[in-house]
Amino acid sequence: MANHSGIIEEKDEKFTQLLKKIIGMEIEDFPSNILEHIKNIWETCHQDISTIYHF
Repeated sequence: MANHSGIIEEKDEKFTQLLKKIIGMEIEDFPSNILEHIKNIWETCHQDISTIYHF
């Protein structure tokens, strides 16, 4: 379980860093494919977390 916690913390840290970079930008600045990629990463990350906690 500790290993999974480390993975989650690492993903959270990477996502937090990405959000900090995005905060200063307007949504219109992003091409639609980038927005779709961000959405997919967000959904995948949260699916990974939910599967870890539902053994």
